[in-house]
Parts: sequence; structure tokens; C-alpha cells
Amino acid sequence: MTDLTENTPSKKHRPPQHGPLESTRQEAPCCVECGTPLIETPSSGEVVCPACGLVGRDRRIDSSARGSCSRDQPPVVGPPSMTIIPRPPNNIGLSSEARVSLYRIRRLQNRERARESSISYKRMHDLIRLFASQLNLGSNVCETAFNLFKRLRQQHANVRPFDIWAVTFLYVAARLLRLPRHIYEFACIIEGATSYYRTPAFRQAVRAIYVRVRRLVIVLGLRLPPPIVQSFIVRGATLCGLPPDILSRALALSETVTIESVRHHMGKSMTPRSLAAGLLYLVVRETPLEVTSIDIANALGLSHMTVRKNRRVLLRLLSQQPES
Repeated sequence: MTDLTENTPSKKHRPPQHGPLESTRQEAPCCVECGTPLIETPSSGEVVCPACGLVGRDRRIDSSARGSCSRDQPPVVGPPSMTIIPRPPNNIGLSSEARVSLYRIRRLQNRERARESSISYKRMHDLIRLFASQLNLGSNVCETAFNLFKRLRQQHANVRPFDIWAVTFLYVAARLLRLPRHIYEFACIIEGATSYYRTPAFRQAVRAIYVRVRRLVIVLGLRLPPPIVQSFIVRGATLCGLPPDILSRALALSETVTIESVRHHMGKSMTPRSLAAGLLYLVVRETPLEVTSIDIANALGLSHMTVRKNRRVLLRLLSQQPES
């Protein structure tokens, strides 16, 4: 007997059949009405009957068509059904009267911006002059502060409220010119106080100045020099009305007693302002002058307890050092 299975091709070696629906079905589907095989139209992506026109399947995605993913046009999948016209510019399609009115509005807007800019320049200049006169600052500080304002306006930065920004410009200008002024003095001007009151409004004013100083340094790329002890000594002696011999004695002590020596020998950290107050009070206590720690503290913006504590630290430091 002959084996008939040898000439019969198996399913594994059966040649592939191509067609639009052979991937899902072995035979082409037929119309349910007339029995005619359905065909696929590539233009619309529908499966229809050629005899009676019955649609067997619609809304099939045509992957052969090129889609549009442009930002100006909506995404398109499948064959394009309409031509997309790009949106014309604002000036195209306007009448002459509308174009003239549009240009007139733009001119008015530019004129209003220039007017507001000139008003802000004049107001900032007046505030800087006023606050500088209250702090007894010179004209060079005012010029430096106003130049900082103009540089910041070139960066299109907001400079409101004007009073806080004017004080900030003055403080940064004083730091750049190495003038011994503390931030508490400028905060008192914002609050309207005559002394160093530790009120919530005062602390809020100090915080507002610190925030704007940091922003000004970052935007303009400034490098503020550190304060000098000798400048605070001169300012404290001037405000307290101390004679020149006491001033010279305090300046001589500042050459030997530095912040680094206090930190190294005593393990205490002092700011230049607190060290200057301690040196002044140390020299004043050796004389019969009636200058108290409260006077020195008010002159340099410190607490009188801080001044007394710094004097005791300096006395211990000087007792440890050998006499030359």
C-alpha cells in the first residue's frame, strides 16, 4: 500500500497566503445579504460588498498615510480629507482703518511705558536721596545706589515696593564702599523707628532687606567685601563722642586682637561689629569717661549684654597673651 501522506503537504510547510484579511481569517468574509466576498478600499479604509454596497467594517486606520505632528497643525491619521491653511499674521487681512488704530494703540502703550519708567526713576532717585540724608551717607553712596538701580532695571526686574528697594540699594552701596553700616540701621528707616526695636515689623523689615540683597547679588553678579573691624571702631567712637586717644588705643588693640585669635584661643566666634564694640568698651572702662555699654551698643546696633560679654572674653584673651 502506498502512503498518501507523503505527497500531502503538512500545515507546517504550507505556503503563505497573502491578502488583506488572511492574517485573521483563513477565508475571505462574505456579505451577509448576497454572499459576495467583501473587498477592502484603501482610500477610505472600509470593507464593503462590491455587489450590494454593504459596509462590513469601517474606521480602520490606514498606516500607509503620512500623519502630521506639527505644533501649528492638528495631528492627522489616515488620508487627508481637506487642505489645512496656515493662520495668517495679525496684520494680514486687516483693513487700513483697523491697521491705523492698531498702530495708534501700540504708540500709546509705548508712551505709557516710557512715562511709567521715568516716574519710577524719579521716585527711586528721591527716595535714595531722602534715606541717605537720614543715614548721613555721602553723595558717592547715592550715586552708587542709583547705578545699582539702573543696572537692575536693565534686567527687567521688579523694583517694588520702592522704599525697601531704595534701602537695599543704599545698604549694598555702603558695603561696596566699605562703610561701617549695619543692616539694622536701614531697617529702622523702613519701620520708621528711631532706635533698634526688636518688634515683629522690625524683624520683617530686616528679612525683606536680606532677601533683596541676595537677589541683587545674584542678578548683578556682585561680590560684597567683608566688613572691617577698624571701620566699626571709628564709627562707634564718632557716635559716642570719644576723644582721639581712646580711638587710637582701640585701633592699636585691633591690630593684635583679631577675630581669628579670639576663635583660636577662646573658642568664641565674633563678628567684626561685636569685636569693635568689645574693644571700645574695654578701652573706655580704663578711663573715667561716663560712657556706658548701652551707649556703645546703641551706636553699633548691638545688645549691651553682648558688649559686656565681649569685653570679658577680650580680658581673658589679653591675660593669656605674654606682654611685649
